[in-house]
Amino acid sequence: RRRIEALVEGSDPDDAAVELEALVAAEPLEEGWWALLMRVQHRRGRQAEALRTFQRARRVLAEELGLTPGPELQRLERAVLDGAGETQARPPIEAGTIRVSRLPARLSSFVGRESDLAALADALKSHRLVTLVGPGGTGKTTTALELLRRVAPTGGAIFVPLAPLDDRDSIARSLVRAIGLPESEQTGFANESPSADRLDRVLTALAASSATLVVDNCEHVIEAAADVVHRVLVDCPRVRVVATSRSSLGVPGENVYPLPPLPNDDAVELFVARAHDHAAGVAVDMVADDELRALCERLDRLPLAIELAAA
Repeated sequence: RRRIEALVEGSDPDDAAVELEALVAAEPLEEGWWALLMRVQHRRGRQAEALRTFQRARRVLAEELGLTPGPELQRLERAVLDGAGETQARPPIEAGTIRVSRLPARLSSFVGRESDLAALADALKSHRLVTLVGPGGTGKTTTALELLRRVAPTGGAIFVPLAPLDDRDSIARSLVRAIGLPESEQTGFANESPSADRLDRVLTALAASSATLVVDNCEHVIEAAADVVHRVLVDCPRVRVVATSRSSLGVPGENVYPLPPLPNDDAVELFVARAHDHAAGVAVDMVADDELRALCERLDRLPLAIELAAA
């Protein structure tokens, strides 16, 4: 499908039309082939053919399934009738040519989690989706970023924070910005879904990439995030994904890693380090070790709670 879409959008619409005619004959109930055939006919300036294709699709769907054409085919019919869209092909996005964004700079030292990082690095070798799960304040984001700084994926890393986002379209927009695609691009058809178009362009750009995508704070948009991650894994076979969330995404092939609280020694080390960060020379070293351990236990050894207490 990706190859044929490239032909439709690129310089070989005639080849695409021939192949699509064979595909609609072989799989007449697959609306996607009918839609692509209409698009290529419209691009070639053959509006009458595109409308006849719509009528053929409507007749097949009605006879075989008792259904009317879906929203995509109906949008295309309206676009053809309105004379909307370009009839000239535009250059396709070149697959695999992306600008990988840098990971956020570390603002303080990373403390502990050596066994967790080793286990996560092993998991990322054998799974294309690794999700760090745990309650707020466990340090999922910090650990995920440290993991990517250490494993240094060959294709680079793309960081997409989901905390300020609220739906699938905003996730697609953030991905477009993260990999350096233009903010908007004409699809050539009226009423075509902007969200679907953005995500399709992202998938095309990532198709040949071996980057690692970090999607952070998925919990409040869990269904939309899971949908986008699933599309990436299916359409971009060399891309790996590290997700952070309070619950798993439920995507096939997902490796879920529950991130535990810090071990006692790491918790104390973090408290001391952050206390020194806030006030150089502070006399925290004079506090008895057992008192620090007791304090960290009262904070459930959660990194965020320890950092706030140290401040």
